[in-house]
Amino acid sequence: TYDLVEDEHDASESIEMHVYSLTPDGELRWQVENFVDDLGHGSFAPEEPAITDDGIIIVPGRNRLYALDPYDGEVIWQKDFVTPEGHRAGWVSSPAIDENGYVYVNVDDSAGIYHGVHAIDPEDGSTIWYSTAFEPDEIGPGSPSFDGEGHLYVGRGEGSPGSGGHYVYAIDTTDGS
Repeated sequence: TYDLVEDEHDASESIEMHVYSLTPDGELRWQVENFVDDLGHGSFAPEEPAITDDGIIIVPGRNRLYALDPYDGEVIWQKDFVTPEGHRAGWVSSPAIDENGYVYVNVDDSAGIYHGVHAIDPEDGSTIWYSTAFEPDEIGPGSPSFDGEGHLYVGRGEGSPGSGGHYVYAIDTTDGS
């Protein structure tokens, strides 16, 4: 279980990949069962959710990103990383949220269609940009994160630790370069 506390809301994602909201006293407020896609896969990913300044809970999933209402757990929007031809991306990382509320996720997609870091509008889930500065195998499944000055970083790794194939990239949040 991942615990995430922001003001009066606590959103947790369990090992069963359900999302729960708890009161400050630990009482269950609401629960969202794991969505199952048309291939029978559970949709929530084993990654941490994040909470926007407006309280919206951003939950990563298998080829999807969800925004949940903090008061009742209803899905506000769902971002699918699926092409018109039906190719599905892999896992979506834990989100990072900048000072303007924009959501950034790293999508693991070995086919290279959606692979890379995506900037998402928190209001409707639309894509603002996604990184085109990296080859499909140059960004690993690591979650993006910010330093204290608003710079976005994402790690890449190939092989085992110490093998020399691990890097950290700084990404411009205005255009993904």
